[in-house]
Amino acid sequence: MHFFRDSSSLPGPFPSTVLTIGNFDGVHLGHQMIIRDVVARAHAKGGTAMLMTFDPPPSRVLGTASVPRILTLQDKVMRVEGLGVDVFLCETFTRDLAVLEPLVFIRDILEARIRPTTVLIGYDFCFGKDRKGDFACLKEYFEPRGVDVHQFQALTRPVGAEGGGEIISSSQIRRNVLAGEVAEARRSLGRPYFIRGTVVHGDARGRTIGFPTANLETEHELLPAHGVYATWLEIEGPELAGKVLPAVTNIGWRPTFQENRVTIETYVVDFDGDLYGRTVRLEFVDRIRPEQKFSGIDALKAQIAMDVDAARRLLEAAAP
Repeated sequence: MHFFRDSSSLPGPFPSTVLTIGNFDGVHLGHQMIIRDVVARAHAKGGTAMLMTFDPPPSRVLGTASVPRILTLQDKVMRVEGLGVDVFLCETFTRDLAVLEPLVFIRDILEARIRPTTVLIGYDFCFGKDRKGDFACLKEYFEPRGVDVHQFQALTRPVGAEGGGEIISSSQIRRNVLAGEVAEARRSLGRPYFIRGTVVHGDARGRTIGFPTANLETEHELLPAHGVYATWLEIEGPELAGKVLPAVTNIGWRPTFQENRVTIETYVVDFDGDLYGRTVRLEFVDRIRPEQKFSGIDALKAQIAMDVDAARRLLEAAAP
């Protein structure tokens, strides 16, 4: 897959480009549906499947909200590449870009630099000044010029015993993760929500009680609610690279020890190795319980043993 930062850096139009545009944060099941269609249409005619997205997120440039990313840009690129896209175009989002009239964006960027033969967008994609650009704008401009324009409807998934549908969206996934509902997030993403980080030295207290933990330092912005989770830990780098291990992860203040900082501690089940300094990926499969304070070390140890048993059961039902 080719990666380009800004449409101005494109070497020229690619052959028979099928283009999709959006933020694609999370690359969830709805995004995957669109991307797979783009790839299928492009490759059926020997053309180019191109995805165009924006970085930094528009909300940060415009100051409308502080929205934590579900995926880093690096992880988004990796997910999109895995779906078969040929060209990943990351347009730098600026205030100047935000105030472009939709027609100017279409004419001077999409048509002049990309020249798509087909454009596909999601149900809620808007662009240009005051977000006035939409499916109707694209269709009105491109179709007289022989460019096909398609809009996907929202993808829903069943929720509750009544079978009601919930729209799969990045905003809903963020709410799920922030509430600790990682199993719900997993169903919308089509995979567990994950964070990546480096294992650093802690206070070694876990080792003294028989449950040594890996302390994770991460730059990921979106962390699940405080609590205990059944997780998979994947080790990156040489030797153990790609090895996926069952684990129990605690996120929180560690109230039993009266900590005043948030920590991410992972007990890797049935593992006796050195992870210090290693980069790991932590996948959140399900929440076991909220964070709680214990009367002493013995009560904490007993609960951790029960958490490990619970994690084993949950992880058996969800292959890594």
